[in-house]
Order: sequence, then structure tokens, then C-alpha cells
Amino acid sequence: MKIGPVAYIAKAKLPDNTAADHIAVAYNLDIAQRYIGLEFSRVTSSVDDSGVPGAGHDAFSFTQELRLLDHATAVFPGPRDHEEDLIRAKLREAYGQDAIVTVAKIERET
Repeated sequence: MKIGPVAYIAKAKLPDNTAADHIAVAYNLDIAQRYIGLEFSRVTSSVDDSGVPGAGHDAFSFTQELRLLDHATAVFPGPRDHEEDLIRAKLREAYGQDAIVTVAKIERET
């Protein structure tokens, strides 16, 4: 169950001028708000992912899920007062610490 979902556009620009755009959704995993779920869907990319190794017999890492499958999830302890920072951190994990990451909340029309 996704409690209180909020959507973001998250972009990662790499030093080689390639980039990847994502929709990231943050939500509470429990009513007590002890845990945050983050889902990332990569919607466009010019990044060369050929150097990302396949999983073989092991489980995929976050980086492998996002860059090879275009979708990844992560879980963090709450509260949600720092979810944009978590989104930036996960995209830097996937694309490298030199990636310039921007995050913008998607405002819903009512």
C-alpha cells in the first residue's frame, strides 16, 4: 500500500553530457510513517549502460535494476522530511557521484 504518494521528476546529467530522466514516487509504507518507499522509473536516457554488469546468479543491485531494467525501488526509515535528498543520493549511487541530479515535485491539478 502506498500511503500519501508524491511524484517527482528527477534528472541525472553525467559529465560526458549524457542524461537520464526519471519519475520517482515517494510514499509511506506504514500508517505510523516509520518507513519510506521510493520507486524510480527511467523514462528517457542517453546514458551508455553497456558497462553495467548483469546480475549472474546474484540479486540485482539498485544500480542494475535502474540502469538495466529501467525500474528500481528503495526503502528508508522515516520520516519523509528528506525524501528529495534520498532521491538525489540514489541517483548518484546509480550514475556516479559526479552526476548532477535535479529533483522537482510534480504538482497535481485539483
